[in-house]
Amino acid sequence: MAYDIYDDFHWYVEHQNELVEKYNGKCLVIRNREVLGAYATEEAALAAALRSHPFGEFMVQPCSPGPDAYTIHNPRILASMA
Repeated sequence: MAYDIYDDFHWYVEHQNELVEKYNGKCLVIRNREVLGAYATEEAALAAALRSHPFGEFMVQPCSPGPDAYTIHNPRILASMA
């Protein structure tokens, strides 16, 4: 079965409050609805994830409260997604 980043994203949003209680301020590596690790920076999270999974087979998500943790506000990024 192919990896589904959207499933992991929705899982993060659904469990954000409990994840923030445990990992606030960390960058999470998430794969198949499981936190594989919590790191101080996105770079550290990405490097650790790539040691055991191919690029595109996991999600790196900053963990903080509220929708700003997962909402894109940059107009250039939003335009490129249209």
